[in-house]
Amino acid sequence: MFWYGMVVSSSSSMSLTIFMLALIFFHSTEYLLSRVVHARGELLLSFPYLVAMSLALVEFTVECFLFTSYKKRVLSLVSTLGITMVLFGELMRKAAIIHAQKAFTLQVQTRKRQEHALITTGIYRYVRHPAYLGWTVWAVGTQFLLGNLICIPLFYHLAMKFFQERIPVEENLLASFFGEQWHAYRKKTPTYLPGIP
Repeated sequence: MFWYGMVVSSSSSMSLTIFMLALIFFHSTEYLLSRVVHARGELLLSFPYLVAMSLALVEFTVECFLFTSYKKRVLSLVSTLGITMVLFGELMRKAAIIHAQKAFTLQVQTRKRQEHALITTGIYRYVRHPAYLGWTVWAVGTQFLLGNLICIPLFYHLAMKFFQERIPVEENLLASFFGEQWHAYRKKTPTYLPGIP
């Protein structure tokens, strides 16, 4: 990272440092929570996710080297919003995981486990799928933090596409597991994710 200090502004270096710390914190706490709750460590890493984060770093680096004054202006406008989004998304996702305990898994469950319960209290009282909303806010926030004006809409689009495919599958399974209890909960609790009623 020392070469960033020689080439780009201190605001760019600071944004990159905060971004890296946010990634480390997000993934290490996800792993630790899965160890504590499920007695097995899981990482939320996939090939598309790694490609997206790599593209984010490429955009950030190219803009820092080729458009230094532009990047500095963009960062001065949006990096604080990015930090706020990262913190809010992180807190929402972790609150959802901690509150749901064993009901929360990274993989969609196709069979109802004995300990599987419909969680409708805590943060789930106000938001259906708060971990997904938290992740979306966190992921898009990382791009605001970096001032990546190309990756901001790209991350948002990819998150929405992923959840517009995943949530209906998950909700059909939840309906089969919990019947009317699920339908009543779904009817009164929004996701706050665009395109997902």
